[in-house]
Amino acid sequence: MTPLNDKRFEHLTRAGILVEAERCDLKGGVVLHARERSTDVEIAQAAAQAFGYHAANILPRLNGFAGYDCVTIEIVRVNY
Repeated sequence: MTPLNDKRFEHLTRAGILVEAERCDLKGGVVLHARERSTDVEIAQAAAQAFGYHAANILPRLNGFAGYDCVTIEIVRVNY
């Protein structure tokens, strides 16, 4: 199986928050595109959901991973 490290990561959460990263190994961090009206709790839940998905589906297919404690998160508020 080919490692996914350099492939793009995108996950749309149940709350409609898009979580994306340039790489599946999350080097360079992740960006959460949250609606302006999203609460801090919704944003935290979206991050947890995306990282849970990543841990279950992407992490096993990576060739090395620094760990979730090394991931930077940028929150971008969008009006849609």
